[in-house]
Amino acid sequence: MTPTSLQASAEFSFLPSEGDWTFDDALEALTTEFALPLDGVPIKYALPIPGKSGFWRTNLNGTLLNSLKKRDKKSLPCLDLWSAFLKLVVADFDTLPGDFEDWDGFREYLSWKYGHLGLVVESPSGKAKILFVVRVPDDVEMTTGIALDTLDWLLDLEEREAIDRSPSALTRFLLREKVFSLLRERLNLLPAHSAILDSTEGPEEATRWHLYEGELPDMGLNHLQEFLIRYILGFSKRALTKIALSQPNLVKQAVMCGFTFKTAAAGQKQFSRALEIFQEVGLLALVKGTWFSGKRAKTYKAIGVLRDLAEEILTNLPQKAAHIGPASIEPGTWNETLLRESNYHRTRDSFEKWFYSLDGCMDKDREAQMRKVWNWHVEHL
Repeated sequence: MTPTSLQASAEFSFLPSEGDWTFDDALEALTTEFALPLDGVPIKYALPIPGKSGFWRTNLNGTLLNSLKKRDKKSLPCLDLWSAFLKLVVADFDTLPGDFEDWDGFREYLSWKYGHLGLVVESPSGKAKILFVVRVPDDVEMTTGIALDTLDWLLDLEEREAIDRSPSALTRFLLREKVFSLLRERLNLLPAHSAILDSTEGPEEATRWHLYEGELPDMGLNHLQEFLIRYILGFSKRALTKIALSQPNLVKQAVMCGFTFKTAAAGQKQFSRALEIFQEVGLLALVKGTWFSGKRAKTYKAIGVLRDLAEEILTNLPQKAAHIGPASIEPGTWNETLLRESNYHRTRDSFEKWFYSLDGCMDKDREAQMRKVWNWHVEHL
């Protein structure tokens, strides 16, 4: 997103004005914390100044905090979603689906379904948005096409058809106080998804997948099958519930790791057979067999020995960021809190240990509610 595109999509100006930068501004930048850091890099924001050009800012200050409280949308700060190294991609819902009576219920549903992938927030107009953190290759410039391709990958069909696909919805994000606080609290706990580059011109080399490099038990595998196991275990949490295994991407990854195939089609055929074998011997189960060329692959989940390996890897992983769950839950908020907190736990044992530490956890049907929430979380990861 460029400042020019923001100016064109808004009734007020966000065009950066370098000449307005003063010594006081520079001093403030050195002595004040960032308003919204993402993986250590600040996300830029602009303040609307009617009739003037407002430069991009990064610091937390009183002017920003006051602007967050404004009631008029035209007076709210605006984020530059693509200004940090990691990008923010937004699914903007402007029309309430017919199955829901109000926006509160729809946001709760989105949190339940996508809370492990992104952050569901209330828009300034009281509707719904989901923010996803996305990693784009260093040599690729972020575009609205990439944003849409990535959303099409992350969202199920029902939600893909409901989002606003206009450039302004993808590039313009106005902030209110409540959402700003949520971003400060949770932004750096969100997973970073690889961008989908189907709309970029020309062939793009696939980003190298992180393969599992630890020891594997003897399962009688050939070299290509072992590569596939390490590929799956490279994202063990996803493998426990739903991992997309695109045969074209598997071939690209294998070639980058030194494998050779007579043709790409021949390589895909070998991986297709390996996936069939894994299902036959009880290592993989097919979750969703539908696929769209260049968009969405068949999805699988690990079972049997492969599931045991994935769970062991997750159990032994160091925590990326410390998170302390609430020590108590207010009546009427149990379901919402359980849904949110399930995203911070890698295993059922960890989630249940936290749950049983809560006062009142055995009242009413809360234990059954906890198990239902965890099962849903695992199925929709």
